[in-house]
Amino acid sequence: MLIAIFASYAALELAGRVTAARNQARLAWLIGGATAMGTGIWSMHYTGMLAFRLPMPVYYHVPTVLLSLLAAIFASFIALFIVSREQLTSFRVIVGSLLMGAGIATMHYTGMAAMRLAAMHHYNPGLWLLSVVLAIVISLVALWLTFHFREERSGRLLKVATSILMGLAIPVMHYTGMAAVSYMPDSETPDLSNALDISRLANSAVILATLIILGTVMLTSLVDRRFSAQARELAISEHRYQLLFESNPQPTLIFDLHSLHFLALNEAAVSSYGFTSKEFLDMKITALHPAEDLGNLLAAAYSAAPYKSLHRRKDGGSFDVELSLRNIIWAGKPAAMLLASDITERKRAEQLELERRNFLETITQNQPLEDSLNQLVRILENQISGAVCSTLLLKGSRFCHVAASQFSKDLLAGLEGFRLEEIASALGLSPECREMAFIENFSNGCPDKGLREWAAALNLRSCWSAPVVDASGALIGLVVVFFRDHRTPSAQDRNRLEMARDMASIAVEHRRLTDRLSYQAQHDALTGLPNRFLLEDRLQQAIAYANRHDSQLAVLLLDLDGFKYINDTVGHQAGDQVLIEVARRLRSITRRTDTLARIGGDEFCLVLSDLHKSGDSLQVAQNCLDALRKPVILGEREYMVSASIGICCYPEHGAEPEVLQQNADTAMYHAKFSGKNGFQVFTPEINAHFHERLELTGDLRQALDKCEFRLDYQPQFMADGELTGFEALLRWEHPVRGLIMPDKFISIAEETGLVIPIGNWVLDEACRQLSVWRRSGYPALRVAVNVSTMQFERQDWMHTVAETLKKTGLPPSALELEITESVLMTNCEGAASRLKELRNLGVSCAIDDFGTGYSSLKYLQNLPIDTLKIDQSFVRDLDPCSDGQSGNCAIVRAIVTLAQQLGLKVVAEGVETDNELEVLRRLGCDMVQGYLFSRPLTVENCERFLRNSRSVRQLPQLIGSDPGSKFSTGR
Repeated sequence: MLIAIFASYAALELAGRVTAARNQARLAWLIGGATAMGTGIWSMHYTGMLAFRLPMPVYYHVPTVLLSLLAAIFASFIALFIVSREQLTSFRVIVGSLLMGAGIATMHYTGMAAMRLAAMHHYNPGLWLLSVVLAIVISLVALWLTFHFREERSGRLLKVATSILMGLAIPVMHYTGMAAVSYMPDSETPDLSNALDISRLANSAVILATLIILGTVMLTSLVDRRFSAQARELAISEHRYQLLFESNPQPTLIFDLHSLHFLALNEAAVSSYGFTSKEFLDMKITALHPAEDLGNLLAAAYSAAPYKSLHRRKDGGSFDVELSLRNIIWAGKPAAMLLASDITERKRAEQLELERRNFLETITQNQPLEDSLNQLVRILENQISGAVCSTLLLKGSRFCHVAASQFSKDLLAGLEGFRLEEIASALGLSPECREMAFIENFSNGCPDKGLREWAAALNLRSCWSAPVVDASGALIGLVVVFFRDHRTPSAQDRNRLEMARDMASIAVEHRRLTDRLSYQAQHDALTGLPNRFLLEDRLQQAIAYANRHDSQLAVLLLDLDGFKYINDTVGHQAGDQVLIEVARRLRSITRRTDTLARIGGDEFCLVLSDLHKSGDSLQVAQNCLDALRKPVILGEREYMVSASIGICCYPEHGAEPEVLQQNADTAMYHAKFSGKNGFQVFTPEINAHFHERLELTGDLRQALDKCEFRLDYQPQFMADGELTGFEALLRWEHPVRGLIMPDKFISIAEETGLVIPIGNWVLDEACRQLSVWRRSGYPALRVAVNVSTMQFERQDWMHTVAETLKKTGLPPSALELEITESVLMTNCEGAASRLKELRNLGVSCAIDDFGTGYSSLKYLQNLPIDTLKIDQSFVRDLDPCSDGQSGNCAIVRAIVTLAQQLGLKVVAEGVETDNELEVLRRLGCDMVQGYLFSRPLTVENCERFLRNSRSVRQLPQLIGSDPGSKFSTGR
């Protein structure tokens, strides 16, 4: 048993080594490990055989014994091979356990077949089969345990416990196999050829040899593990260094301190210097760095201070570098690591900043560009003796004179009007050249005859020129310096000319920037239209023009309908494209004398001046609507964009720009409230309505805190008259205006966002009241609550519903949420997901006012809804004598049939006559509600109603609160 435990522990160690080894080392560990393991298992077997006592001498056939040893080694090889795989699949473990179990059983029974004794043996089939099954099961468990505890990080204690468990299991199979055989004495003498008598001493030698083999293998495994761990740590360290070296954004080079040859470099060095890696490795540091300055560079390694120098690129160009040098050991030799930072741009910026100081004040004074350039000319002439300077700016393809101190206008006429190609040719350049040019003998060297004669007349001998370019590199002008003698420029002269060129560029760019900022301050950046500031100026001018010429003008304020939906669903970039397209279309229908401005996110203002009659503004408004009627294409989708337009005329509706815009804004809101996609001319009545709406908005913000809302409840019945529940309807008891129906304030609540807290209060109050009624003896009652679009689309809506049900103790099945078609069809996928969550919660859902929207049958069949509510407009005037094939009767029949096919319930709203009820029953409508049964009731009337009647046949005609809808009209 001890040998089995020791062999099991060795197997765990060997599995780890085989897994970690690669290539030929892996094969060596497999063969050596299988030999050691197989010898251990075989030794345990023969040690157990020695413990088997028989009343006769026992000999062992040597070839058969060796064959059993090979079987043990084969089983061990299979085990190590399988557990060293990266994955242990079910197929591998089953096949492996079968092969390994078969190998162990073969080893055991081959070993028993090697016994030579004077007796007949008989095998018990049951115990024999049990021993084979045990061998397979033990092999399966051993494979699984060995695979999971093969890693070096596995705990030592766990490995010991596992080896003990495996060591105990192996003898169980062995002794089960021993018990499967029984021996009967026989007088016949056994065949003892090639047979040996294994004594205790011989068996002890076998055990000792086995333990030595296993111990040697384990010791080798431990040593190999230690060296492998060190090798891994070294490889990881080298890999980290390599990553840091290669990923360094600064050029990094390593060179030998003795030979000065480069030893290594990173990609940043290749990119900066232009040499390939191979070229670098064939070079010395002196190919980049001046040899005479190398000593100073090497000394900088000890001071740790950055060192500035000039390095050479492959193309021959030089650039300023800041160097950092560190001494290191590379491949056992002294070396140096050099970090080079390109500081060319930094030095150029410092020089440029210094040159700008003398000219900066002139530029920042925002004086005319010609004055600034004249000052620059004078500065340059003062710095360069004998210079006659001028600046030419490029307008189109020709140059024009801007500034000169010593040239009169008559003299400068010889320079103006020349094309870019002609001037470039005269200066010995190409039109694409942006370099300074120096001509020592201009009168003779100029190829253009006209310029040569002009220069000779003025006794101009030499000419220097510097092209002035903008930030993008485009040519915008020339700085030209003439001399009346032959002049060769010095380095200082070149710097001064370069300074003049740069300052001229800054002056021109500053003027352009100032003009551009002025434009941007008065125009919309997205559409290029005038903004609110420029609009006020244009409107003031239009009013002044109308007064002078006794004409009319109109102000049209356009607000896009549904633009927020595009912004929210497609994104702001797509919204910007819509605004650009809208601006383009509106601009295409306006006159040049009119002003089209963008004054807000999706608001445009159109000032129509010099109108012949006020009715012209209506035609323009209609033209605007027609221009926006065509869908806007974004990507592969089309989006419909409309506008609500308010019209205000001068002087009829106001005399001041602010009043005109305000009244146009009021008319626009009235057009939007009236159904959108239309226009409205301002009237005093509209203004009064608008102010009333503003007052309601202010009162609505405080109504919830002042407890001015209440809920009425309209009963709902089965078609046969059985009461099923109520629909909760919102009312506002205004302290001054009295009872206000939802159609007066719900749209305001949606615009201001107050519909969220109001809707949450409605849900909470309806669930609380129904919970009270159910506890009072009406456990079957249900309540229907309407949900606004903003509520339904909120991320926390599900949490709100769940918390309300939990707080009020109302079962989810007692609550039904009513949602309009437009809410569902706006975002079908999102609505389906939200409805599915409600169904999982146990809450049912209904589509309210079905048939008035634009439901898609494709999506309707996939939406997890429970009820369709037929809008009362389809229930009006149902004729019991109709054949049901036309009119409202046909519509109701179609809705009921659709609902039945989809497994949905149908509720008819606004039932007011017996004829309507009769038709609805005949068509198969499930539930009804309306004035025929009851008006919406207050809580007190509902309780009286519940006490007096439970069915429609017994229901008295109770009159509750005034009619109103869930959010408009409830019948």
